[in-house]
Amino acid sequence: MVAAHDLCQDLGITQDELSQHRKNDSTLDKLVADYDNVDKRTVDAEQTNAAIISDEELLALKEERLKIKDQITQRVQNSRA
Repeated sequence: MVAAHDLCQDLGITQDELSQHRKNDSTLDKLVADYDNVDKRTVDAEQTNAAIISDEELLALKEERLKIKDQITQRVQNSRA
């Protein structure tokens, strides 16, 4: 069973902390929304056993998700400093 990634767990923060960061940073808010969208598309693609999406397309989704997560991580770390 494929599961969505838990962004808060990956970031080492609570959902409340992430919500607070999102309220204070509109760019972060958009990034998290983008991440959730790409994560859902990735999980959906993985659950179909690649019947609808090629391996290259799945890899591109995973790379996009990682790129967005890296941007989110950077913004959260910067806001803590």
